Formats: sequence, C-alpha cells, structure tokens
Amino acid sequence: MENAKLDIINIASGQLTGSVPLSTINRFLTGIALATACQPASLDVSGLVTSDCEGALAGITVSLTDGGSDVLSTSTAADGSFSFTGVPSSVASGQLSVAVPSSFNSVAPISVPLDAGDQTVNVAASCKYISIAGVVTSGCGEGPLAGVAVSLSNGGPTTLSSATTAANGTYALSGIRYS
Repeated sequence: MENAKLDIINIASGQLTGSVPLSTINRFLTGIALATACQPASLDVSGLVTSDCEGALAGITVSLTDGGSDVLSTSTAADGSFSFTGVPSSVASGQLSVAVPSSFNSVAPISVPLDAGDQTVNVAASCKYISIAGVVTSGCGEGPLAGVAVSLSNGGPTTLSSATTAANGTYALSGIRYS
C-alpha cells in the first residue's frame, strides 16, 4: 500500500488525467466526492421545417411539450427555421409538434431527448396530392367517348393535369397538389 496511487479520471471523457500517491492524502479520509459531468441549466432546440413540394415553410407553429403541457411555442421564419432557447434541462425529454396546414399530411410528434444537450431537429412535411378519375360520355346516349382531351386548370392559363380518354371513355388526372 506504500506505493498505492489514486487515479484521477475525467468522467465525461473516461480518460485518465493523472494519479496522486495515497501517502499524500489524509489517511483518515472517509469519503471521496466524485466529479460528474454537469448538465447545463438550460439548452437550445432548433431546426428547419421543410416540405417535399414547397421547400422551406414559413409561419408554421412549432411547439415543444413535456408530456402534455406546452413548454414553448414559436413560428418558423421565412427560411423555415425555428429555435427554442433556454429550454429547462430539468425536462428529460420532450415532444416536438409541428402544426402544418391541411394541404400537407400531418406530422407526427417527434421525441426530443432534452437530457442530451442542445438538439437540432429537422422536420420534413409531405404535401397532399389527389387524383381525379371518371368517364366521358356523350350527352346523347351514344356511350363513352374515346380520344377526348380532359384537363384541370387553376382557373387561369395554367394546366395542373391533363389526360386523354381511353377507348372506354375513362380518364385519370393524378399528381394534383391539394391546396
């Protein structure tokens, strides 16, 4: 025990930082205080809200909750970014909720492990698309009409989707952005 040493290990990194001979420590030492990695009093959560059809989404409400009650709420900037600063680190984990308009598929709440320090959470919303299908017939009882051009416009000169009826008069317009 004459050459015994007390190793000093940095708990955060797990690295040996030095040794102290036990002979230099009070022989009547009854306890050793361990230094642990400190958790900050608060942390930051930030990220981007984007979509597959419009890119960055501005003005979207983003909420951070801790099991039910809103802790923080903000809106995305013009570039889709959001940021929560000063989130209490006493909240071990949170749910990030993004309220997208009805023209997007809803985004499920995202678990955010707040006890792991500052977090970056990017959210990708998917756009809703619809299809329209039908049969074109003559008004005179002649049955289905083949080769008829069917188109959907935005009320102006822009065609959103178009098709030509098949031999049985059927058509399908797809990939139409729901708005």
